[in-house]
Amino acid sequence: ADAVVLPAAAYVEMALAAARQGFGGETFEFENLDILAPVVFDGEYARSTRFELSVRDGGFRILSRRRLTDEEWTVNVVGRLLALSAEDDKQKVTADAVGDAVDVQSHYRLARQVGLDYGPAFRGFAGGHLANASLA
Repeated sequence: ADAVVLPAAAYVEMALAAARQGFGGETFEFENLDILAPVVFDGEYARSTRFELSVRDGGFRILSRRRLTDEEWTVNVVGRLLALSAEDDKQKVTADAVGDAVDVQSHYRLARQVGLDYGPAFRGFAGGHLANASLA
């Protein structure tokens, strides 16, 4: 079925905005980001989302539920952010960019194989490199 899901980039933007506000600074590294259950928009109900950030260890959760209900919150995403200095960030990007290249066509072909069909407005991936089983 054709369902509209909240793009992963939205989870990333929520986490980065919360980190900037919670920790200060501008440069962060995702140590982990797991999408446990995508936020799905069914056309019938709006969704409320909640972001929880632990300033102690950088752990975060993104939760959602149908708007204006007393339903239990569903944990959609969990992860952890680490603050980096600008120099750390520069060194990390250089070190990570030595893995196998991932081109645009391969990325979207693999996404379609797992059921994700990105519309034209959500095709922002320009390429990357695999490093230690992570996309840099």
